Amino acid sequence: MDALKLLKQDHDEVKKMLADLEGTTERAEKTRTEGLASLKQELEVHETIEEEIFYPALKEYPETKDLALEG
Repeated sequence: MDALKLLKQDHDEVKKMLADLEGTTERAEKTRTEGLASLKQELEVHETIEEEIFYPALKEYPETKDLALEG
């Protein structure tokens, strides 16, 4: 799979998870707790992919080095 597609899918999934959580009420404590735990896990995996694979690869090319350093 294309790395950019994978990251885009991850971004879309996180947005969906946030929207799902936003739709809950304070009474949905279990749903929120589980949803936040899933969101945390998703973000940790995403961060690892970006920092250990994606950004180092971008740093190798002059035209994307600044973008990678900013990320």
